Amino acid sequence: ATIKLTGPVDSAASEAFCKQFAILREDYRYEEIRVEIDSPGGALSAMRQVQRVILEAKAQGVLIQTHAHCLAASAAAILLSSGTLGRRSVNPEAHLLFHHSRLMTHQAAPLTAEMAGSAQEHIKQCDRWLLSHVQHQLTIEAGGPTNFIELVADRARRTLLRYDELVAELFVVSPAAVQQREERKLIKQLSELEEKPTDAALRSHSAALRKTFDRDQRINLLLAYTLGLIDSVDHIDLEQEPAVVEAPVPSLAERSMDNRHCP
Repeated sequence: ATIKLTGPVDSAASEAFCKQFAILREDYRYEEIRVEIDSPGGALSAMRQVQRVILEAKAQGVLIQTHAHCLAASAAAILLSSGTLGRRSVNPEAHLLFHHSRLMTHQAAPLTAEMAGSAQEHIKQCDRWLLSHVQHQLTIEAGGPTNFIELVADRARRTLLRYDELVAELFVVSPAAVQQREERKLIKQLSELEEKPTDAALRSHSAALRKTFDRDQRINLLLAYTLGLIDSVDHIDLEQEPAVVEAPVPSLAERSMDNRHCP
């Protein structure tokens, strides 16, 4: 069974999604549901409503596939990462964007200093909650903090070994050299998480998430995979073992030459 989530994630979209989801679960008893996403995101409240039904279904043993076609940004990106571990996928060309909260207002009245200060504090609280919530859900899905740290560190090590190869497969035009250096550095830090106590490792992962949200631009899918936000990219094998380059075996003539130089 498939549900499509397209367009802005607003109250109307979340209500329609939840109704359709309830029909699939209560009337047809599907044990696996695919959510296809193509959305610029939307309201935090609407996102939480959709995510709530997804998380409740997962708690009851339902497998939730999430897939991004062209765009999963903002609230839609959070929903993409809410699927079942191993079943969150994206197209290679998909634009994936995570960012901090934004305040949208349509009031005509002027914004006073007091109102601006209150809004700023509200946004900070939302940002703290969002980062904590995302990491908490990822940790639960992995089976606990220790398992999650092992997962992220293992993905980071694999990605580092094949970074250039995977970038060439993912991008027609490679990211700027500066961006690649920053991403390599961040992925290397994630590869070393298992060397830290669990609490410290989770804080380092949270800091990496914050950097990703701070950038407020399309995230490299390799970094999204490493952070645990997605599991696969269509048509690209992220789990493939790096090729092992073996040293050439010297010929008999070469070994004879080496022996002549032995004292």
